[in-house]
Amino acid sequence: MSAAAGEAECDALQQRIQQAEELGKTVLSRCPHRGLASRILSLYEPPLYSASEVVRQRRAAQWRCVARLLWRFKSTLPFMVLSSLLSMVLGAFSAMRLHYTAAVINIAKDAATSSAGGLPRGRGGVGETIGAMVVSEVIVQLAEFARARMALRGKAKVIQELKVALFAALLRQDLDYLEQCDLWQLRSLIGSCGTTVGQVVDFPATMVEASCRLAAAALALSRQNGRLAAFLTVLLPLRFLLGELLGRLGEWLENQSCLPDFRGQINSCWSALVRPASLRTMRAFAREPIETATFKRFLTVHDRLQERGQMIYRLQQPARALLEHGSEIAALWYGSRLALRGEMDFGELSSALLVAQSAFDGARFAHAAASSVSAHALGPLAQMAALLARRPRIGIDEPPLSAMPDPKAVKWSIKFQDVYFAYPGRQGAWVLQGLSFEASAGEFLGVLGTTGAGKSTILHLLLRFYEPSRGRIFLDGRDICEYNPLWLRQHIGFVSQELVLCKRTVRENLLYGCTPITSGGSSTSRSACLKEPSDDEARAALRLAQCEDTFFNQKTFPNLWHTDVGDSGSDLSGGERQRLAVARALLKRPRLLLLDEATSALDELSQARLQEGIEELRRTEGLTVVCVAHRLSNLANADRLLVLADGRAAEQGTPTELLARPGGVFAEFARAHQASLPGTS
Repeated sequence: MSAAAGEAECDALQQRIQQAEELGKTVLSRCPHRGLASRILSLYEPPLYSASEVVRQRRAAQWRCVARLLWRFKSTLPFMVLSSLLSMVLGAFSAMRLHYTAAVINIAKDAATSSAGGLPRGRGGVGETIGAMVVSEVIVQLAEFARARMALRGKAKVIQELKVALFAALLRQDLDYLEQCDLWQLRSLIGSCGTTVGQVVDFPATMVEASCRLAAAALALSRQNGRLAAFLTVLLPLRFLLGELLGRLGEWLENQSCLPDFRGQINSCWSALVRPASLRTMRAFAREPIETATFKRFLTVHDRLQERGQMIYRLQQPARALLEHGSEIAALWYGSRLALRGEMDFGELSSALLVAQSAFDGARFAHAAASSVSAHALGPLAQMAALLARRPRIGIDEPPLSAMPDPKAVKWSIKFQDVYFAYPGRQGAWVLQGLSFEASAGEFLGVLGTTGAGKSTILHLLLRFYEPSRGRIFLDGRDICEYNPLWLRQHIGFVSQELVLCKRTVRENLLYGCTPITSGGSSTSRSACLKEPSDDEARAALRLAQCEDTFFNQKTFPNLWHTDVGDSGSDLSGGERQRLAVARALLKRPRLLLLDEATSALDELSQARLQEGIEELRRTEGLTVVCVAHRLSNLANADRLLVLADGRAAEQGTPTELLARPGGVFAEFARAHQASLPGTS
């Protein structure tokens, strides 16, 4: 199970636990018979306890994963320590800033109400205090700048290294994992890595700053008036707790009175219609009135939910405002009583309120930062740790590239020995069932059979996209698992029936596979034998694939082969995409060529010319070809044929041998093909 799926399941389980606990409270409060209520609760108490234990274990496992991941941040520890020291300075002087403001007010008030000799003393006191404020402000700004620089230098390298490690770990995973996980969510996880790491790295400095600000404010308040300081120490946390209770009450009311949010369905409706292919499908089935009615229904429900949410928000606003202003009124009331009794100065009253409010706001910000780290950083960090710790079954580093032989010294013969295979998402649904066959080096093996017989799966196993469930595959007499996947794929040319081109130019797509093999960021001298081909070699591959004239026709391609092919090759026709894909595979000078319906979009004349070119290349370079096809014309040059049925080898042999078999599968294919030609009956 992927980390994201585990997180979602854990969150859903925790939500069910909360619902079960609320149900228990409802039963106890409304059931008139205590014995009956106890029996009802006993029905689900054991599974509730088990679910709670699962959630606790999951959270503990998360923290262990996060602890291992945080060890990667060890290089930031010096920067975190310096940031924390600067935060101590920043917090202390930030708290004193408001203290100096109140001191200036008090001095000015004393000077204005004093006798004639008091004004100079007031002016001198104001000057000293203003000077202290200026020094304090300069120190605060310098500390803030230095802390920001320290934090940036500490985080930048770690974030870059972590993003690269996460991206590399994602690319190394097996196809079955990538097919089952949410790739968009993983891409978002890597993209937001900086924000997540920033929250964790900045958290210690934030806590230190808030603690120092709170300590400096408490010291200043206690020196001004201990009784008011004690009163504010009780009042401000009480206001915070009441605010939290009010927020939870609002959430409870919203959950009780509102239905699930339908914005997800509205967004899916939009996403299904903004793609041209979806619009064509919708129009082909005359769905416009139905889609409009569905969209209107979604909007009606959404507006109703939004109205209920706004009503709850409006009911909460007066209570929040009363709580906010009520605490200030209470502090002013108590402080004014102290001032009227002569126990404190009126100027100190405003100072105390400002200093206390600033300190408490800092503490509340630190609490919010801690909650944010727990709620928003723990899950992503656990997913990152799980992705980094996940080891694929088909690792691209094993066996090492340095141990791979010269590809020209390998006889590219293939042997399947009693191979069973089922795709990971459909365990038990066997695609191949005891398949055995051989293809000699330099041979053209044609593979045909009905849809779903397992033809494309053979090519996927040869490329080591997957491993056989049972049985073995041999290349040159050695188990294919003994070959490094990168080395293997570098020397195999593959043309898939589901053609995908990059959003690049024709030339860049043509050269896509002609790159040296790299592993772990470094090239290997023995296996990185490929270099970027020359323009003449690239054009020769286009010529062999019957598309040089196409991409060098300035009327249709004004920029020639420097023309962008569009997203997934959408600006090219099906035949152009297919021929470019064939040229891309041939330009690698592969030792094994795998063709999966590689000419299905070509006309018969272009297909015949392409087959002639591949046949000439096979004869001159000893190329082994495995071709999957439905049309028999694609297999005109096949030396041997493999006919599949239900994942097994129904027939094997030369075309002549299979045609001579009475009632054979291939003979039936051939008769059906002959009957489909014009002028035959």
